Parts: sequence; C-alpha cells; structure tokens
Amino acid sequence: MKRFFVFCIGLLALIAPAHGRAGTPYTIHWFSSYDDGSCGGPTLLINGDAFFHVNQTPVPTFEVPGSYTEHQDGSRSIVAEAPFDSILLQWGKNQFTFGVKNASNRDDCVFASDLVHLVSEPLGLSKPLFNVRREQEDFHGSADLNLSLEEINPPLARDIANLEAEIAAERAWLISHASKTAALSERLDLLRQLETELVDLVKRPLDEIAEIDLDAIFDRYASVIDDATKAALKQLLEDLKKSVIDLENELASLIDQFGAQADAAVSLATVVAEADGFDPDDPAGYGLGAAKTPWVEVPDVSNVKGAFEDGFDPYAAYADAVLATLSGFVQNGQVVARGSFAANVRAWRENQAALEKALLERESVSKAETNAFLKAQIKVTTYVFQYMSTSYWYLDSPVPADLRADIDGVLQNRFGPLADEMKDNLNQWDGPLNLEETQLVETIRA
Repeated sequence: MKRFFVFCIGLLALIAPAHGRAGTPYTIHWFSSYDDGSCGGPTLLINGDAFFHVNQTPVPTFEVPGSYTEHQDGSRSIVAEAPFDSILLQWGKNQFTFGVKNASNRDDCVFASDLVHLVSEPLGLSKPLFNVRREQEDFHGSADLNLSLEEINPPLARDIANLEAEIAAERAWLISHASKTAALSERLDLLRQLETELVDLVKRPLDEIAEIDLDAIFDRYASVIDDATKAALKQLLEDLKKSVIDLENELASLIDQFGAQADAAVSLATVVAEADGFDPDDPAGYGLGAAKTPWVEVPDVSNVKGAFEDGFDPYAAYADAVLATLSGFVQNGQVVARGSFAANVRAWRENQAALEKALLERESVSKAETNAFLKAQIKVTTYVFQYMSTSYWYLDSPVPADLRADIDGVLQNRFGPLADEMKDNLNQWDGPLNLEETQLVETIRA
C-alpha cells in the first residue's frame, strides 16, 4: 500500500509543471478528436508523455482536466497542452515535431483529427503548427516556424533596441563633433563592430554562450563608448547571462520531469513482479532475475562536434543495450519472466539516476546532450509502458474492465492491502478466463 501511495503521489507530480517559467510562458495547444466508430480514443494513456519536441528538445504533454467531451455526432475530443519556457526557442527558424499513434499500437482502425497551435497568453500569440487528419495510420511530422526576438525574449529585444538607440545617439554626437573628436573613424568603426557582434551573439544558441565571453565583450568596448551606451550594453549582457541560467534550469527541470516518469515505469513493473514473490526492497530478492543491464560510462564529450548524432550517441547505445536485455524476457508480446523484467528495469533506472545526477552537477550541459539523454530515456520508458497500464494492470489482462475499476476504487478504499493482494493474484491471469476464474469474478462482483 505504501508503494501504491507513493506511486500515486508521483503521478500527481507528473500532472503539474515542475516550476514557474523564468522566460515567456508558451504552450503547445492540442485539440484531438476521434470520429464516431473509430477505435481508441483521444484520452492520453500517460500524462507527461513527449508527444512534442521543440528544437529537438522533448516537452511533456498533459491532458487538460475536464476537457474530454462526447459530441452529438458521436465523436469524442480532448484538449491537451505541452507547456514550456520560451528559452527553448530561438530567433529565426524553430522546428516543432509532433508524433501520435493509437495506444494499442493499432492504427488501421483510427479516424481522428488533430489541430495544434503554438500559444503564448502573455503575448496574445497563437500560431498554427499542425492540422492533421489520421485515417488508418499514425502521424509523425515536423513544422518550421519563424519567430522574432520580441516573440521569444521581450526583455532581450528591449535591451537590443535600447542599445541600438544609444549607439545611434553616440554615433550622431561623434559626427556632429567630428572636428573635435580624435580618431573619429576608429570610434565609428568600433560602434559598428559592437552593433554587429551583439546581433550575432543574440542569434547564437544560448548553450554556446559562456559568461567569460560576455565579460570579454564588455571589457573590449567599455573604454571606448560613452556612459549611456555602456549602461545599455551592461544591461543587455546581464540579461543574456540570466537567459543562459534560465536555459540550464529549464533543461534540468525536463530531466527531473521525465526522470519521474521513468520512476513510474519502474514502479509499474515492480508491482506486478511482487505477485511472483519479488521484494524490491530486499537485495537478495533480485536473485529471482539477475539484472543483466550493463552500466555505461558516458564521457564528457559535450564540446565535441557531432558527439550526439546518430551512430555516435552514447546514450542511444546504452538505451539499445537495455532494450535488448528487456526484450529477452518478452515472448509474443508478453512478459514471461516478470521478476527478471522488473529487476532489469530497476537497474536501468538506478543507472539513469546516476547519469541524471552527473549531468545536473556538471558546470554546463549542451542542449544536444540533454536532448540525447532524454530521447534515450523516453525510448526505454515507452517500451516498458507497452506492457503495463498506469493503474498497474497488464495491458492484455483478461480481468474484466469493470472488475478492475472496482478493485482499484471501492475495494481499495474499503480493504486497502487486501485489495492489493487480490489485484496481484488477478494480475497473474493470462488468456481467456476458465470456468474457475469466471466463477471467482462473479463472486467478487457479488
């Protein structure tokens, strides 16, 4: 019961964004509608799943509570949102990726429509991203969207405008006092150089900007510009430093959120394995299925160009090794060695936690590395959830849905641990119910 309670708390944590937005709040607004007669439905199987990527960074998606609607024409719809910080966006072209499929892995009977917008309420912004019609197929695609600096970082845009105004004013003063100004040409060239350098700087990815570089820019120009321009330059550089920190915090938050989802996957696998006598708190209990999940040493290659591209990515290689091990406990789409499956999932999660800690403690981590880490983690988590539902039942459980709901609801509230024990035993059933099992179902229902 304790583990069940902890897991519920974990799911609640997944449903809410992990922190207040430091930059401009954005969300990907998704309206999904399934036709009358379509298999599946618009409800998200797992709140917090990564249906969307922003410039290759996965962002968790959450179903808006109370949005599920059954319409007069028989169609069903929901609204889901993927909130994120504008710090993940960049000046100019941005890539948004969207992937959706039926939770049962059957898309040949799906007839659905998906309408997706990029929304920022503080800016009054709403821009279309995807208008998808799914007929007997899943969807995975991307859309590019150009955004101005004002749309992604208004304070920085104001800083640039203020600095440009001060540079223009200083340039005008120098020209009007040309006869009294020494080295006029050199000073005008420096102002032009400063203007160009700062525009290029703001267009660079934030994870490529180091504080020492910003300090060097200030030192390079501080002695040759007037006080007003110097103050505007200082404000711009300070806000850039803050944006770099905001990006680091946003990436750390995403690692935390998807890490919590991975913990949920571990809990799902473990609960069912307990039906076979597996005790996750007893180290000796792992003898039921020794973990074969390999440890992986991930060197700091964050400064190596292309280090996290396909074919070179150490996180992807590790995820593939884990999946190869887990798939050995699955036959014909079913987990046949539950203790071993659970032990290896838990070993993987312990390794992931160690890697998370190492990433968060490192002085700086690139977006490319964070994206690679999260992509690999989500790949394993998605595999685990192919066999388990978020309410701890096997996806192919023959136990009737109404009985599962009663055990998770009424019986759980009245009998607690006894309901858990009943659930663990019923979770061992597979295939069609025999006469004895059918009689037991009717007895419980009564």
